[in-house]
Amino acid sequence: TTTTDSTSKVSCHQLIWGKDSSQKFLQHIAHNQKYHVLLASDIIYSAVIVQPLWETVQTLLEKEGGVFIMAYARRKKVPVSIDLVLETAVEWGFGYELVKEDLEDGIWVYEFRFR
Repeated sequence: TTTTDSTSKVSCHQLIWGKDSSQKFLQHIAHNQKYHVLLASDIIYSAVIVQPLWETVQTLLEKEGGVFIMAYARRKKVPVSIDLVLETAVEWGFGYELVKEDLEDGIWVYEFRFR
């Protein structure tokens, strides 16, 4: 944990995705305080993790003003499309916006917020 002043903290912890584990994380690590910002990069490798991802984001993200920023990288050997990730986000009650696109490197950055 890094503290820049008496009110700001930045920390990094291991997080196992899914409803049960993210609820435990919220209680024991976050002391029941939801997050204003969640960051993730290059995390989609299998279709089976998409539902647990959104369970986790829904559990941990602050509903009012919270943002989940995710960078998605296209991988040749990963059979998960960004369309599946985005469709599942909508099913879980999120809206999204593409905020950065690098077609040459196959990287897209999205912001997700509760609708």
